[in-house]
Order: sequence, then C-alpha cells, then structure tokens
Amino acid sequence: FTYASTDYTRYRTDKLDISDEFQNVIDTIRLYNDDKIRCVLNKADCVTREQLVRVYGSLMWSMGKIFDTPEVVRVYTGSYWNGALTNDDFQHMFEKDEKLLVRELLDLPRCSAERKINLVVHRIRLVKVHVCILGTLRGMTPYWFGKEKSREHILDNLDSIMNDARIKFDLSKGDMPDPEKFAQRLEKFPDFRVFPSIDRGLISRFDMLIEKD
Repeated sequence: FTYASTDYTRYRTDKLDISDEFQNVIDTIRLYNDDKIRCVLNKADCVTREQLVRVYGSLMWSMGKIFDTPEVVRVYTGSYWNGALTNDDFQHMFEKDEKLLVRELLDLPRCSAERKINLVVHRIRLVKVHVCILGTLRGMTPYWFGKEKSREHILDNLDSIMNDARIKFDLSKGDMPDPEKFAQRLEKFPDFRVFPSIDRGLISRFDMLIEKD
C-alpha cells in the first residue's frame, strides 16, 4: 500500500459498518498514505434523498473517527454498475462523481510520477538538514580536551543550536527534526567528532538538485 498511487475504500449504503478487521486494514494503509485515501460510496441510488444525506453523514463521521484529521476524505458517490438508477434524485451528482473518479484513475500515472519526484526532493531536503546539523555539532566539539563538557552543553542547548543552524544554512523550519527525539539519538554517540564536517560543495549540490533538477 505504501507505494500505491491512491488507495480506494469501497462502501455500500446498506453496509456502512466498519469491522475491526477493516479498520486494521485502513490503519495500515494510512500509516504513510493519509493523502492517498479515497472513499467510494456505492449503491447510493437505492436510498431516498433524506436517507442518502444521513448515510453520507454517517460515513463521514465514521471516517473522521478513524483518521482523526481536520481534512475531509474525498468521497465518490454513485451507483457503479451498468443498470438503471433505482432513485434518480441525485443523478447529476452521481454522473459528476463518476467522471471525476474516472479522471482521477486516468491521471494516476502522471500523479504517481509527480509524487515520487516530490518524495525524492523531500528526502534530499532532510539529508541536507542532517548534514548541516551534524556538521555544526562536530564543529562545536574540541579535538582533544573538553569533549564531555562540550557534549553536555550541546545536549542541554540543542534546540537553540538547531535553530541557529537553520538560520545559518537557510533551512525550512518544517524539515527540522524534533529536538527532544534528536537529542535521544545523539545520546548514543559519546564523541560528536565522528560526524562528518560541513561540506559546502555537497550542500550546493543538494540545492541544485532541489531547485533545478
């Protein structure tokens, strides 16, 4: 599921119950793919106008409990078979949603390529952030004497040190790691001199990949 372009979950107006097994599947999918998930509400012509409003609201309420995000999951409503509609009150909406769904399916190859490019760019930005932070920590660590004292100072003031590095190297605030979690990882290293020094040429190549390639 992680590498899928889009994940579709299918529901029927008469079967909206989400079992524990189905919720486990959704939880597994959404671990890295919240923005990829769509809902398809099938057999929407089998209920009246008032019933459909209640069914749609119930589905959105159920999805809201699972996803726990302010963003609304995209729902395609219709009757996805070749027969005539049982209730045509919302025929125009069904036809519109069907066209939108087909268009999204046709656009999946292009969207998949764009998503992969964006993912690569994001990873390059994260690598650049870590190169700059670790290089900064190395530069603050003496060669011989005072390493332990310097290490304690870095860990105690990691938040401000990371913020200074962000400003110095013009890093995005959204790409910065959580200081507390980063400090926990740093605890495993007794000597910060083991980190690579800052390579301006490498940083320039990162910038070129992000901005041009």
